[in-house]
Amino acid sequence: MRATGRRPCIRFRPPSASTTRRCGCGPTTIRSGHGCCFGAPLLSRDAGIEDAERLEEALDALLAVGDKERAGEAELLLAQSYWLAGRHDLFDEHSDRAFALLADAPPSGASAHALMRRGTRAYFVGDAANAVELVTQARSLAEELGWEDGVSQASMHVGMARVHLGDAGGLEDIDRSIELASATGVLTTLSRAYNTRAVAWQVLGDLDSAYEARLEGARIAERVGGETSIRWFVGVLIDHHYRRGEWDESRRMADEFLARVEGGEAHYAAWQDWFVRAEMRLAIGDVAGALDDAKKALELARAVEDPQAVYFALGGCAHVFALAGERERALSLARELIDALARGVDVQFAVINFPHFAAAARELGLSEELLSAVAERRSTPWVEEVRAYASGDYAGAAEILRQTGSKPEEAEARLRAAEQMVGEGRRAEADEQLQQALAFYRSVGASAYVGECEALLVASA
Repeated sequence: MRATGRRPCIRFRPPSASTTRRCGCGPTTIRSGHGCCFGAPLLSRDAGIEDAERLEEALDALLAVGDKERAGEAELLLAQSYWLAGRHDLFDEHSDRAFALLADAPPSGASAHALMRRGTRAYFVGDAANAVELVTQARSLAEELGWEDGVSQASMHVGMARVHLGDAGGLEDIDRSIELASATGVLTTLSRAYNTRAVAWQVLGDLDSAYEARLEGARIAERVGGETSIRWFVGVLIDHHYRRGEWDESRRMADEFLARVEGGEAHYAAWQDWFVRAEMRLAIGDVAGALDDAKKALELARAVEDPQAVYFALGGCAHVFALAGERERALSLARELIDALARGVDVQFAVINFPHFAAAARELGLSEELLSAVAERRSTPWVEEVRAYASGDYAGAAEILRQTGSKPEEAEARLRAAEQMVGEGRRAEADEQLQQALAFYRSVGASAYVGECEALLVASA
């Protein structure tokens, strides 16, 4: 599946009255059989931080009437809402409460969901093997219960964990999730399944297929109309537009999205978007703005604690700091990431920032150390790019990046290849590489890098 150039109409929407009103669900309401205002089933909902107050009220009411199962469901939704806000501490707290409430529950959708959440938490802390085991159990339970949406949800999580274990067959699980969600018509699950497919393709090094999956997830989120899902897709599409060379769109979306975050509406994806904007600011010579964004990205990623956030920010911010002249700070981050790679840590989604990190390592004189750190890693396009780039095969690295669809890093590798070829007297080949890099930088208005390319053109004339 390749990119078609279509884009979803993704925009911010103010929360509706239905998502901002107080719950008003007391014990009498629930005891009478009317449930709570979230309706049933809770397990197919998306919950954002704007839902937290109502969920807390519903939870109190459910506990008051002794409904541990639905209280456990409410705790799981609270955990999700805090994860989306980047509050790892509250995510863990409410997840643990949910597990305690559901520990002795009979087989049910809620207990299957709790197993799923335990599995996804294992995945996010870097234990993909345990994640597969737990979520596979959850899927089996959902199958026994005849809960098709639960089977769909579990399948997407199993598939993603398998992909991180190096098993591309995990895509088949994700495709099954999409098929089931399409059949059952649970659009929130279908949207999440397409989002999961996008992440899987990013990890596997096919950014065009990832973009198509993300667009489809975003279109479905628009159909559902939930603020939480729509905002999620805005946050993650910013990176896609950046790597596709659609910088005007990426910058516009980042400015709007991060303005809300800086205004107090916290969001998990902000670390990724601050990094992306830092790179675009660096490319136009806005060093102060780039440094400010990189520092925010790093601070939030460390607070979130998930490996995918921390290692994404370490590699990316090392690049920004190195090019912005903060060498010592860049060195500290780079050595931290190199140490993690040498220990075999699963950096998850952060692999997409390997090309930026390879460029940072070159700038810092750490290419040999980086090569050694990835020596035992299984082959993926991202790992092979690092090996080529850190070995001085910049043209080879650029070709790998062309195939992944990561245009900014491809242009940078071509610029380095041109520098290398000029030094070796291979002027015709250098010019071919340089013209491709220059065409990209001009197309996105990266004036700082355009200047670097033009200076090399003069030097090689």
